[in-house]
Amino acid sequence: MLLNENLKIKELGFMVDCSRGAVLKVSTIKSLVDYLAKFDYTYLMLYTEDTYEIDNEPYFGQMRGRYTKKEIQEIDQYCQSKNIELIPCIETLAHLGRLLRHRTYNNLFDIDDILLVKDEQVYVLIDKMLKQISESFSSKKIHIGMDEAWKLGRGKYLEKNGYQKVKEIMEFHLDRVSKIAKKYGFECTIWADMVRQAYNEQKENFVLSLPDNITPMQWRYYPMGKEKTDEEIRLFNCLCHNKLSYAGGITKWIGFVPCNRYSFLSLEEQIETCIKYHINNFLVTAWGDGAADSSVFSILPGIYFASIKAHGLTLNEKTKKYFEEVIKISFDKFLDIDLPNQMSNEKDKCSNISFMHLYNDVLQSNFYEIEDGNCKKHYLETSKKLASIKGKFSYIFKSVSLLCEIDYDKCDLGKRIYESYQNRNDIELRLCIETINKIIINLKRFMKVYEKQWLKENKTFGYEKQIIRLGGLLERMKYTKRIIVLYLNKKISVIDELEEKHLPSDEYDGPVDFINSSMNSYVDLVSGGSMRDF
Repeated sequence: MLLNENLKIKELGFMVDCSRGAVLKVSTIKSLVDYLAKFDYTYLMLYTEDTYEIDNEPYFGQMRGRYTKKEIQEIDQYCQSKNIELIPCIETLAHLGRLLRHRTYNNLFDIDDILLVKDEQVYVLIDKMLKQISESFSSKKIHIGMDEAWKLGRGKYLEKNGYQKVKEIMEFHLDRVSKIAKKYGFECTIWADMVRQAYNEQKENFVLSLPDNITPMQWRYYPMGKEKTDEEIRLFNCLCHNKLSYAGGITKWIGFVPCNRYSFLSLEEQIETCIKYHINNFLVTAWGDGAADSSVFSILPGIYFASIKAHGLTLNEKTKKYFEEVIKISFDKFLDIDLPNQMSNEKDKCSNISFMHLYNDVLQSNFYEIEDGNCKKHYLETSKKLASIKGKFSYIFKSVSLLCEIDYDKCDLGKRIYESYQNRNDIELRLCIETINKIIINLKRFMKVYEKQWLKENKTFGYEKQIIRLGGLLERMKYTKRIIVLYLNKKISVIDELEEKHLPSDEYDGPVDFINSSMNSYVDLVSGGSMRDF
C-alpha cells in the first residue's frame, strides 16, 4: 500500500503498447509488474493488435514478435503472484492494417485499417481471436478496442450495404462482437471515441444502445483544463449510462525522449475529476509510435505520479522519497530524462525537438526554423547531466545523453551549410565537414548503445526499423560530406538542395514556436518527397 493510503479509484491500470514497433520481452514485463505492484496498480493491459498467436492463423502477426500462448500464460501467472490482473487489450474494428500485407486478410477490410462490418468472415476471425485470448489469459475482462474508425462504412461497406450512419453500424458490430465475447465469458471495454463520433452525427435525442457486457472508456492524452475535463467526463458518463471508465496517457510516442512533466498536467486533472464523479476505473496508457523509440521505463515518474493522484495525494518530498526507495534514483533526477525536449520552462507544452533535430535533413532542411544555435548550450549541459546518472537504468540515460551529443552538433548544421553555401563561404563549409565527421562518430556510438537498450528490453522484431532509420541517417551524413567535398574541390559546380530556397515549414497554421512543438513524423523530417510510398 503506497504510503499507507488507499486508492481513491477502485481500479488503477497501466497499458503497455506491444504493437507499434516494440514487443516487450517477458522479462521486461515482469520487471514492470514489480514496479506497478509497489505503486498499487491493480491491473496491467497488454495492447496487442496482431502480436499474439492464433491457432491455425500463421500469418496473423507473422514476423511481428507476437506472444505465444505459453508466454502470455507465464506473464499472467507472474502478475497473479503480484496481485496484478493481466487484461488483454486487442482490436476488433480498426487498427488492424498490418494484416493487409497478407492476401489472406485482404477481403476482410472496409477501408484503410477498418474491418468490414457485417461480413461473416470478419466474425469468424474475431471468434478465433477471442477463443485464443480466453485460452491464454486467466482474466475474464477484455478491452476490444473499436477506436478511431473514422471512415467506418465509407468503403467496401458502402458499396455492399449503402449509406448508414456511424451509430447504426457501430451498434450492429458491437452487438455481434459482444455476443461472441459472451460465448467465452468476457466482460468487455471499448474506447469511447466512436461514441463521440456517433453523438456528433446526431446530438438531438441521442441514445446509445450498449450491450450489457460492454463498458466504454473515454480517452484523452493531453490537458484541456479542469473545467473542460469536468464537462467531458460528465457528458460521456451520461451518454454511456453511468458506465464510463477513463484513460489518460504518459507521452512516450514522440521519439527517444518522453514528456513526463507534460503528462502530469493531464493526469492530475483527469484523475481528480474521475474521483469527483466516482469513475471507478482509470487506465494509464503508454502508446508507442511508429518505431517505439523510448524505453517503457523512461516514464516511471509518470507511472508513479498517476498512482499518487489515484491515492488522493500530492507530489511532495514525502511522496518523492518513496519513489527513490523503490527505483533507487531520486524522482527529480529521473525526471531529467525529459530535459532534451525542454528548451523552455513552459510546462504546458509538449515538445520533441530532440527527435526533430536528429532526423531533420541537413541538405533539405524541411524544418528550417528549428535549426537554432541557441539550443547548443542546452544540449551540452543536458548531455553531461544525463551521463552522470548511475543505477539500474543508467543505460537509458546514457543513450539519451549520446542523442544530445548528436543534436548539439546537428541542431544548427543545416542552417550553417545552407548559409555558407549561399554566401560562398568555403572556410565555413570546411568547418561543417568537421562537424559532420563528429556527428558520424557519435551516431555510431549512439547506435551501439541504443541497440543494447533495445535488445535488453524488447524482442528483436521491430528493431529493423531503427536500423533503417538510424543507418539511413548515418549514410545521409556520409553523402552530405562527400557532396560538399566534391563542391569544394570544384568537381561539381552546384549542390541542388542548396540552390533551392529553404522556406519556413507550412506544416502548421501560422507562426510556430518550434522549441515547444512536436513533430514525430519521421518521413516528413527526412525527405521533402513522400516516404509513405515505401
